[in-house]
Amino acid sequence: MKTLFQGKQVKLANFREADFTFLENAQWETEVIRNLAFDAINVYTAEDWRKSLTSENNQSFIFAIRLLETEQFLGYVFLEDIQISNHAAELGIALFAAESRGKGYGTEAIGLMLDFAFMDLNLHRVSLSVNSNNAAAIHTYEKVGFVQEGIIREGLFQDGQWLNRLNYGILAEEWWGKE
Repeated sequence: MKTLFQGKQVKLANFREADFTFLENAQWETEVIRNLAFDAINVYTAEDWRKSLTSENNQSFIFAIRLLETEQFLGYVFLEDIQISNHAAELGIALFAAESRGKGYGTEAIGLMLDFAFMDLNLHRVSLSVNSNNAAAIHTYEKVGFVQEGIIREGLFQDGQWLNRLNYGILAEEWWGKE
């Protein structure tokens, strides 16, 4: 399996067949569903996951996040809606196992993806959207350097109430200025 980007704790790599079976079984994990930016209404088989995550196009890049020491599959990180003329893209991340959260793995994976976005793809900005009740993700995004740029008021209905969606962005100069 090819390692594409490596940090101190995690690496971004190609997907393995076992990852797709894992995703088929883990896709309904409560905390993951609660934090999706879209409605989780379709049940994906392992084959659906394989097709979705390995299709080649020039508008998205998606990588498996693996623990460096054990190769354990933790989740995935992606850039999508890549706009070459605007040098922009949207970032997303999913860590599936609860025990993999809060250890800096997501922070490092996002950092590796931003290095790729700004260095290899020559993007100018990367943006994302997050549920307003996802405090852990908001903390991570702000720690990495994302800046809140806007609010989609009451853009999500969850647990009988309307929640806001928060839009964040980071510019290449902000990312490189952190070092």
